[in-house]
Amino acid sequence: MNWVVLPHEGLGPLRFGMAPSEVAVQTGMGRPRHVYYGRAGSTMEYRGLGVPLCEFEGGALTRIRTGRQLGAVVFNGIDLYAAAPGEVLRFLEAVAGQAEMFREILLFRGLGLGLSGFYDPCDGRFCNPAVDTHDERAITLYPSQQPVVDHSEPISFV
Repeated sequence: MNWVVLPHEGLGPLRFGMAPSEVAVQTGMGRPRHVYYGRAGSTMEYRGLGVPLCEFEGGALTRIRTGRQLGAVVFNGIDLYAAAPGEVLRFLEAVAGQAEMFREILLFRGLGLGLSGFYDPCDGRFCNPAVDTHDERAITLYPSQQPVVDHSEPISFV
């Protein structure tokens, strides 16, 4: 299945604002294997590596997290996991403007995307899935200009 990124709206059939019961009936989702309970009534539903992880606040879907095991996560015709990480980051910057780096997470606020594992700021290099033994790339989708962070630095890949 191709999971199409819809900035600030959702991923594939998942839409921000859905209730857990609505998420469960979407194609490929089903019941969660584990439900984690957080502060202030937040919950996180885990269904396995091949399915998006869904986070809820107040009973509404507020974050969608994916790992590379999910398969095709597509934005504007580009599979964000299949394409070279440097190519992905330059493409996203061309579409949404400069990213912000926050604790090794690249935030593209204009798209409601957070990417981790695509770029190592300590080494100043892109992930190389063909060589790196630990490919831990992940993408988080947000419904708005989230997340609110205490400090981030602008970073450019163009």
